[in-house]
Amino acid sequence: MIENIRNSFINILDKSTWMDNTSKVKAIEKVKEIEQHIGYPDYLGSENNTKLENDYAAYVFDTSYIHNIWKIQVILSIENFQLFRKPVLRKQWETVPPTIINAFYDASKNQIVFPAGILQMPFFDKNAPKYLNYGGIGMVIGHEITHGFDDNGRQFDKDGNRIPWWTGETIEKFNNRKQCIIDQYKNFSVSQVDMKSNGDQTQGEDIADNGGLKASFYVSKTNETK
Repeated sequence: MIENIRNSFINILDKSTWMDNTSKVKAIEKVKEIEQHIGYPDYLGSENNTKLENDYAAYVFDTSYIHNIWKIQVILSIENFQLFRKPVLRKQWETVPPTIINAFYDASKNQIVFPAGILQMPFFDKNAPKYLNYGGIGMVIGHEITHGFDDNGRQFDKDGNRIPWWTGETIEKFNNRKQCIIDQYKNFSVSQVDMKSNGDQTQGEDIADNGGLKASFYVSKTNETK
């Protein structure tokens, strides 16, 4: 499913009129380079617990709540300092619990993550019709891929480096289209509580929702999902 939606997204980019050729080539390269993580790390499903035991060997606690919290912070700080000036390991799993019902895109790694928790109904079922899966987890997959090209993700290249890679012309056209999304979502309201959506604050998620739905819908219209 990920490959189908990835290819669908590439086709959308290729046919886009707001990206110039220079930005379009780099955008397609970025989509192709997205690293995907599904379910949970391999070692969690292994009977060999060596890595798990080594990872948590320092987590020895006593009866003091404050002391235990302090110790956890020290361990995490040491782990973070050890990453200083080391290359980013894009294939390394994020510290995301496999049980969480969510999905993620990490712009600094150009990486999408789908924990085991979200790979269940109503998002996904291996025995469900394909159109249901594409309407569920398929839209989520497209959503996370699109995050690589929203107002934040577009600032990172295919390797996760924060460098400008869109041309000025492409940025200008993107901002014009982005404003349409912002204005549209500003008009959404809940009359019962007299509240309105803030399109400026939600633009990243709104762009990802629309892009994900579009990419998954295009796949669902092919013979692949019948």
